[in-house]
Amino acid sequence: MRTWAKASTPAALLAVAVMSFGGSGTALADTSGDASVGGGNQVDLPISLPIDISGNSVAAIGSSEASSQGGAEVVNNRGGGGNPNRTSGNASILGGNQVDAPISAPVNACGNAVSLIGRSDAGCKGGAEVRHQGRGNTGGNRTSGDASILGGNQVDAPISAPINACGNAVAIFGGATAGCKGGATVKNSGKGGPGGNRTSGRASILGGNQVVAPISAPINICGNSVAVVGRAFSGCKGGSSVTNGGPKRGYHHGGHVGSRGNDTDGRFGVGSGNQVVAPISLPINVCGNAVGNATAG
Repeated sequence: MRTWAKASTPAALLAVAVMSFGGSGTALADTSGDASVGGGNQVDLPISLPIDISGNSVAAIGSSEASSQGGAEVVNNRGGGGNPNRTSGNASILGGNQVDAPISAPVNACGNAVSLIGRSDAGCKGGAEVRHQGRGNTGGNRTSGDASILGGNQVDAPISAPINACGNAVAIFGGATAGCKGGATVKNSGKGGPGGNRTSGRASILGGNQVVAPISAPINICGNSVAVVGRAFSGCKGGSSVTNGGPKRGYHHGGHVGSRGNDTDGRFGVGSGNQVVAPISLPINVCGNAVGNATAG
């Protein structure tokens, strides 16, 4: 297996030319579990899991060339800290707990070439990226589980999982050329997000709990070629992206959404005053793929 990760091959660049003809931190969480049983606990577990499989070539009988520029990346650049959640579980049983687990898992599989009998050329520029900027996304939640049973708990688990599979070539009998520019990206910036929720579960049973789980999972599958008998030629430019942010704005490309600043009250209730905030952004891009004796851009 050969891995090239410097410059795109001429064949891959030619495939890209075809398409032109077409169109970190999460600190500052305060909580209290005074006189409680299993209350007022915090779990701060940000997870970054970039996976990059690119620029690989495999040839059995024939030749294969592969190159990639880019990869899978997570960038955390939050100037003002992360999620300043506040909660209290005083005199409670399993109340006022916090779980803060933002998950960033970009997966990039591009610029790979496999040739059994024939020739395959593959190249890609870009990849799968998660970028966090500004002051965080889901911070500012406040809740209380005082004198409750399983009340006033918080789960803050934003998930960013862009998947990029582009510029891959497979040749069985014939030739396959593939190239792509772009990828799958998630950008979280500014002060936005579904933060600022307030709720109370004091003296309740299973009341005043919060679950904040925005999910951004753009999927990009483009510029891939598979040649069985003949020649396949494909290229794409662009990809799939989600942009969340803007000062005092929410998700869905910086627009105002109804998931910011929700207030509820579950005091003295049973299973009341709970919140689930789960905006989902799932753009899927499938374009510029060629199978058989075909050309796509």
